Amino acid sequence: MKFKELLEKYAAEGRSKEWELMIRGYMPLTPSILKEFEIFIPETYHITSVKRVPDIFKLQNKKVDISTFTIGSTGISGGAIENGEVIFTLEGYSSFDASQDINTFLDRNGHRWLDPYKDKDYIVNNKFSIKIYSEIVKEYNLDDRHSISSFVTKMDGKEKAKFIKFYYDASKKIINKKLLEEIKNSIARNYKMGGFDNNEILLHNFKIKDLKILGNSEREEYIWHKIQDIADIDVSGYLDFSEVKNIGK
Repeated sequence: MKFKELLEKYAAEGRSKEWELMIRGYMPLTPSILKEFEIFIPETYHITSVKRVPDIFKLQNKKVDISTFTIGSTGISGGAIENGEVIFTLEGYSSFDASQDINTFLDRNGHRWLDPYKDKDYIVNNKFSIKIYSEIVKEYNLDDRHSISSFVTKMDGKEKAKFIKFYYDASKKIINKKLLEEIKNSIARNYKMGGFDNNEILLHNFKIKDLKILGNSEREEYIWHKIQDIADIDVSGYLDFSEVKNIGK
Protein backbone atom coordinates (compact mmCIF):
# COMPACT_ATOMS: atom_id res chain seq x y z
CA MET A 1 0.00 0.00 0.00
CA LYS A 2 1.41 3.39 -1.03
CA PHE A 3 1.53 6.20 1.54
CA LYS A 4 -1.21 8.10 -0.32
CA GLU A 5 -3.40 5.01 -0.14
CA LEU A 6 -2.66 4.74 3.58
CA LEU A 7 -3.93 8.29 4.09
CA GLU A 8 -7.07 7.44 2.11
CA LYS A 9 -7.52 4.48 4.41
CA TYR A 10 -7.46 6.83 7.41
CA ALA A 11 -10.19 8.91 5.76
CA ALA A 12 -12.27 5.80 5.11
CA GLU A 13 -12.26 5.05 8.83
CA GLY A 14 -14.52 8.06 9.41
CA ARG A 15 -12.00 10.48 10.85
CA SER A 16 -12.78 14.18 10.59
CA LYS A 17 -11.50 16.45 7.86
CA GLU A 18 -9.14 19.22 8.89
CA TRP A 19 -11.65 22.02 8.33
CA GLU A 20 -14.22 20.21 10.49
CA LEU A 21 -11.81 20.32 13.42
CA MET A 22 -10.83 23.89 12.65
CA ILE A 23 -14.34 25.29 12.92
CA ARG A 24 -14.50 23.66 16.38
CA GLY A 25 -11.29 25.39 17.48
CA TYR A 26 -9.09 22.30 17.72
CA MET A 27 -5.35 22.94 18.05
CA PRO A 28 -3.12 21.19 15.47
CA LEU A 29 -0.05 19.29 16.64
CA THR A 30 1.41 18.63 13.20
CA PRO A 31 5.21 18.21 12.99
CA SER A 32 5.52 21.08 10.51
CA ILE A 33 3.80 23.56 12.85
CA LEU A 34 5.79 22.42 15.89
CA LYS A 35 9.08 22.00 14.02
CA GLU A 36 11.03 24.46 16.20
CA PHE A 37 10.23 22.43 19.33
CA GLU A 38 11.44 19.13 17.88
CA ILE A 39 13.79 16.86 19.87
CA PHE A 40 15.24 13.41 19.24
CA ILE A 41 13.84 10.52 21.31
CA PRO A 42 16.27 7.55 21.38
CA GLU A 43 13.83 4.95 22.72
CA THR A 44 10.06 4.89 23.08
CA TYR A 45 7.25 2.34 22.69
CA HIS A 46 4.09 1.89 20.65
CA ILE A 47 1.43 -0.78 21.19
CA THR A 48 -0.95 -1.79 18.44
CA SER A 49 -2.83 -4.67 16.84
CA VAL A 50 -1.38 -7.12 14.29
CA LYS A 51 -3.47 -5.66 11.47
CA ARG A 52 -1.78 -2.27 11.98
CA VAL A 53 1.78 -3.64 11.90
CA PRO A 54 2.26 -2.92 8.15
CA ASP A 55 0.98 0.64 8.66
CA ILE A 56 3.63 1.36 11.28
CA PHE A 57 6.34 0.13 8.93
CA LYS A 58 4.99 2.37 6.16
CA LEU A 59 4.98 5.40 8.47
CA GLN A 60 8.74 5.16 9.08
CA ASN A 61 10.51 8.42 8.14
CA LYS A 62 7.18 10.17 7.53
CA LYS A 63 6.04 13.44 9.10
CA VAL A 64 2.99 11.83 10.67
CA ASP A 65 2.87 11.41 14.44
CA ILE A 66 2.00 8.22 16.22
CA SER A 67 1.32 7.98 19.94
CA THR A 68 4.14 6.40 21.97
CA PHE A 69 5.26 6.22 25.60
CA THR A 70 8.42 5.83 27.66
CA ILE A 71 6.64 5.25 30.98
CA GLY A 72 4.19 2.35 31.19
CA SER A 73 1.01 2.07 33.25
CA THR A 74 -1.37 -0.46 34.76
CA GLY A 75 -3.99 0.57 32.20
CA ILE A 76 -1.74 -0.26 29.27
CA SER A 77 -0.73 -3.52 30.91
CA GLY A 78 -4.40 -4.49 30.77
CA GLY A 79 -4.17 -4.51 26.98
CA ALA A 80 -6.63 -1.68 26.47
CA ILE A 81 -4.73 0.07 23.68
CA GLU A 82 -6.01 -1.11 20.28
CA ASN A 83 -6.50 -4.61 21.69
CA GLY A 84 -2.71 -4.60 21.84
CA GLU A 85 -1.00 -7.61 20.33
CA VAL A 86 2.48 -6.25 19.59
CA ILE A 87 4.85 -3.65 21.03
CA PHE A 88 7.29 -1.66 18.90
CA THR A 89 10.49 -0.09 20.21
CA LEU A 90 11.19 3.07 18.20
CA GLU A 91 13.52 6.03 17.89
CA GLY A 92 12.52 9.27 16.24
CA TYR A 93 11.57 12.90 16.67
CA SER A 94 8.92 14.54 18.80
CA SER A 95 7.61 18.08 19.06
CA PHE A 96 5.07 17.37 21.79
CA ASP A 97 5.15 15.11 24.82
CA ALA A 98 3.25 15.09 28.10
CA SER A 99 3.52 13.39 31.47
CA GLN A 100 0.06 11.89 30.94
CA ASP A 101 -1.97 10.44 28.08
CA ILE A 102 -3.14 13.57 26.25
CA ASN A 103 -6.09 12.01 24.41
CA THR A 104 -5.34 13.57 21.02
CA PHE A 105 -7.85 13.50 18.16
CA LEU A 106 -6.85 12.09 14.77
CA ASP A 107 -7.88 13.70 11.47
CA ARG A 108 -8.28 11.90 8.13
CA ASN A 109 -4.56 12.29 7.37
CA GLY A 110 -3.37 10.83 10.66
CA HIS A 111 -2.40 14.20 12.16
CA ARG A 112 -3.22 14.88 15.81
CA TRP A 113 -5.22 17.68 17.37
CA LEU A 114 -6.06 18.86 20.88
CA ASP A 115 -9.69 19.28 21.92
CA PRO A 116 -10.32 22.81 23.34
CA TYR A 117 -12.01 21.36 26.41
CA LYS A 118 -9.92 18.32 27.34
CA ASP A 119 -7.28 19.97 29.51
CA LYS A 120 -8.26 20.77 33.08
CA ASP A 121 -7.85 24.56 32.86
CA TYR A 122 -9.14 24.96 29.28
CA ILE A 123 -5.80 26.42 28.23
CA VAL A 124 -6.32 25.25 24.64
CA ASN A 125 -9.67 27.01 24.44
CA ASN A 126 -8.71 30.19 26.28
CA LYS A 127 -5.27 30.77 24.75
CA PHE A 128 -5.57 29.13 21.35
CA SER A 129 -9.16 28.61 20.15
CA ILE A 130 -10.47 32.05 21.13
CA LYS A 131 -7.46 33.72 19.51
CA ILE A 132 -7.74 31.81 16.26
CA TYR A 133 -11.49 32.41 16.10
CA SER A 134 -10.69 36.13 16.29
CA GLU A 135 -8.20 35.78 13.42
CA ILE A 136 -10.78 33.96 11.27
CA VAL A 137 -13.46 36.59 11.96
CA LYS A 138 -11.03 39.36 10.99
CA GLU A 139 -9.68 37.59 7.88
CA TYR A 140 -13.10 36.75 6.45
CA ASN A 141 -14.94 39.85 7.72
CA LEU A 142 -17.51 37.84 9.68
CA ASP A 143 -19.92 39.16 12.29
CA ASP A 144 -18.61 36.96 15.12
CA ARG A 145 -17.17 33.52 15.92
CA HIS A 146 -20.63 31.95 15.73
CA SER A 147 -20.69 32.66 11.99
CA ILE A 148 -17.57 30.60 11.29
CA SER A 149 -19.14 27.14 11.13
CA SER A 150 -21.84 27.88 8.56
CA PHE A 151 -19.50 30.12 6.55
CA VAL A 152 -16.76 27.49 6.17
CA THR A 153 -19.19 24.60 5.62
CA LYS A 154 -20.60 26.37 2.53
CA MET A 155 -17.14 26.84 0.97
CA ASP A 156 -16.22 24.85 -2.14
CA GLY A 157 -13.14 22.62 -2.23
CA LYS A 158 -10.73 25.32 -3.37
CA GLU A 159 -11.97 27.79 -0.76
CA LYS A 160 -11.69 25.17 1.99
CA ALA A 161 -8.10 24.44 0.94
CA LYS A 162 -7.26 28.15 1.33
CA PHE A 163 -9.02 28.23 4.69
CA ILE A 164 -7.04 25.22 5.92
CA LYS A 165 -3.77 26.91 4.90
CA PHE A 166 -4.84 30.12 6.67
CA TYR A 167 -5.69 28.21 9.84
CA TYR A 168 -2.32 26.43 9.88
CA ASP A 169 -0.44 29.69 9.26
CA ALA A 170 -2.37 31.47 12.00
CA SER A 171 -1.82 28.53 14.39
CA LYS A 172 1.92 28.76 13.92
CA LYS A 173 1.85 32.40 15.05
CA ILE A 174 -0.18 31.59 18.18
CA ILE A 175 1.59 28.44 19.35
CA ASN A 176 4.78 29.03 21.32
CA LYS A 177 6.85 27.28 23.96
CA LYS A 178 5.04 28.99 26.85
CA LEU A 179 1.62 27.90 25.56
CA LEU A 180 2.77 24.30 25.09
CA GLU A 181 4.13 24.18 28.65
CA GLU A 182 0.88 25.58 30.05
CA ILE A 183 -1.10 22.93 28.18
CA LYS A 184 1.17 20.14 29.41
CA ASN A 185 0.88 21.34 33.01
CA SER A 186 -2.90 21.49 32.73
CA ILE A 187 -3.05 17.99 31.23
CA ALA A 188 -0.83 16.69 34.03
CA ARG A 189 -3.46 17.76 36.57
CA ASN A 190 -6.22 15.75 34.88
CA TYR A 191 -7.64 12.80 36.76
CA LYS A 192 -5.77 9.67 35.68
CA MET A 193 -8.63 7.26 35.13
CA GLY A 194 -8.29 3.50 34.73
CA GLY A 195 -4.65 3.44 35.75
CA PHE A 196 -3.48 5.24 32.59
CA ASP A 197 -0.72 7.21 34.26
CA ASN A 198 1.64 6.53 31.36
CA ASN A 199 3.16 9.47 29.51
CA GLU A 200 2.50 10.20 25.84
CA ILE A 201 5.05 11.18 23.20
CA LEU A 202 3.96 12.07 19.68
CA LEU A 203 6.63 10.59 17.42
CA HIS A 204 7.39 11.16 13.72
CA ASN A 205 10.27 10.51 11.31
CA PHE A 206 10.85 7.40 13.39
CA LYS A 207 12.74 4.17 12.82
CA ILE A 208 11.75 0.75 14.16
CA LYS A 209 14.33 -0.75 16.51
CA ASP A 210 12.45 -3.81 17.70
CA LEU A 211 9.12 -5.66 17.57
CA LYS A 212 7.83 -8.02 20.24
CA ILE A 213 4.62 -9.96 20.72
CA LEU A 214 2.54 -9.01 23.74
CA GLY A 215 1.12 -11.72 25.94
CA ASN A 216 2.85 -14.93 26.91
CA SER A 217 4.75 -17.82 25.35
CA GLU A 218 1.53 -19.70 24.52
CA ARG A 219 0.16 -16.68 22.69
CA GLU A 220 3.42 -16.00 20.88
CA GLU A 221 3.09 -18.70 18.19
CA TYR A 222 -0.52 -17.77 17.44
CA ILE A 223 0.28 -14.07 16.89
CA TRP A 224 3.53 -14.93 15.09
CA HIS A 225 1.54 -16.76 12.41
CA LYS A 226 -0.87 -13.83 12.11
CA ILE A 227 2.05 -11.47 11.51
CA GLN A 228 3.66 -13.76 8.96
CA ASP A 229 0.39 -13.82 7.01
CA ILE A 230 0.61 -10.07 6.40
CA ALA A 231 4.32 -9.29 6.23
CA ASP A 232 7.81 -10.76 6.39
CA ILE A 233 8.82 -9.15 9.67
CA ASP A 234 11.35 -10.19 12.28
CA VAL A 235 9.96 -10.64 15.78
CA SER A 236 12.39 -10.68 18.69
CA GLY A 237 10.30 -12.61 21.21
CA TYR A 238 7.48 -11.65 23.55
CA LEU A 239 6.76 -9.36 26.48
CA ASP A 240 4.16 -10.25 29.07
CA PHE A 241 1.41 -7.65 29.48
CA SER A 242 2.16 -7.44 33.18
CA GLU A 243 5.62 -6.05 32.40
CA VAL A 244 4.32 -3.09 30.39
CA LYS A 245 3.47 -1.18 33.56
CA ASN A 246 7.13 -1.37 34.60
CA ILE A 247 8.55 0.24 31.47
CA GLY A 248 10.57 3.34 32.37
CA LYS A 249 10.24 2.76 36.13
